[in-house]
Amino acid sequence: MKEFQDWLVAKKSITKPDTYVSDVRTLLQGLASVDKYEMDFTVYVPALIAYGRADLAKQVLACVYADACLYCHSQKLSYFKRYCEFLACKPTKIKTEIDIKLEEAELKDIERLLEKRQVWVCDNTIARYLKRIAGDKKSTFEELLNIRIYSWQRPVFPLDTIKKILKDDKDDYMTTWVNEIRQQIKVYISKERDFIELKKVRAFDFCRGKEKTLYAIIDNKKEIVYTPFADDEKEFEPMRVTDLKDVSIDHDLPLDSIVKSILRNKNSVLKKVVEEYANDPKLEYGEMEIDKKALKKEMDEIRQATTYSLMERCENSRKSNNTNFLWFEKKGKNNIYIVADNVIGNDGETYRIYFTDKDRTKRMELSAQS
Repeated sequence: MKEFQDWLVAKKSITKPDTYVSDVRTLLQGLASVDKYEMDFTVYVPALIAYGRADLAKQVLACVYADACLYCHSQKLSYFKRYCEFLACKPTKIKTEIDIKLEEAELKDIERLLEKRQVWVCDNTIARYLKRIAGDKKSTFEELLNIRIYSWQRPVFPLDTIKKILKDDKDDYMTTWVNEIRQQIKVYISKERDFIELKKVRAFDFCRGKEKTLYAIIDNKKEIVYTPFADDEKEFEPMRVTDLKDVSIDHDLPLDSIVKSILRNKNSVLKKVVEEYANDPKLEYGEMEIDKKALKKEMDEIRQATTYSLMERCENSRKSNNTNFLWFEKKGKNNIYIVADNVIGNDGETYRIYFTDKDRTKRMELSAQS
């Protein structure tokens, strides 16, 4: 802690570092307790690093952060972030220069505490510090979700190719596209389908007891996370998962159907990209004349055509990729989803059946040809 204080003065030009040190010590000593078993993690965190178990030090700090979000204001959390940054600068030095012995029984106690929960920190800055402390190559929460979004690649939606086409743009469009999807993912917190957006969640706490409960940690609040089901009529229930790998990003409406709606337009830029690369996979994107502005507009339409939510992976796997609409169209600022077209009514007129993105009630209107 004395070295942390000196580091604050030298690296951050903080003239009164004692407040930082005092608050961080309080967090480490008081909030990392499990089952009323308290340990002085001001000693154990550097001890674990020195002992060669920086992976456990990373888990301890993640748990402390999740607990602190429930009780502390943002200023104290910023002190904790500084402490993680300090440790991220020092793991090699701690491992080679600090002589702190851990008894085998102490190590077992720490492992016992941590095996009951796993915390994924959503704040990417803190998550990167924890990654450096552990010295591992595991993706942070944000990195992992970004990877999953980029994995939506398919023949009708060549996302890798689109990324190459747009990567040189100064506005870094694809990063923004992915970030907006990730931040707006719905996290359901009740069976009545109340939700919060992912950008408001500070951490996810996987409690690995008999109930296998997943909690979303928000400012001063801890909410049970609920899952939708493949059967849309079924009532939501709490997620019973033990790791992030068991949680999927669900498209409310299937991505294939959304993309195919875009490809129906004969002037679609995305359609041109799909056809060009289907004909010649070795074709360099620089050889194609692509209207990037029009491509971005179509990508925005794809992103905005559905909502996204967290869902148990097993339920997401059971969910059919089929849907009850043929294509969607823009209508003002909203979308309408065409369920059936060219339906002959009793009056002999031709109708189409649709629902909107605001209301799933099916309605009829005269087809354009009528």
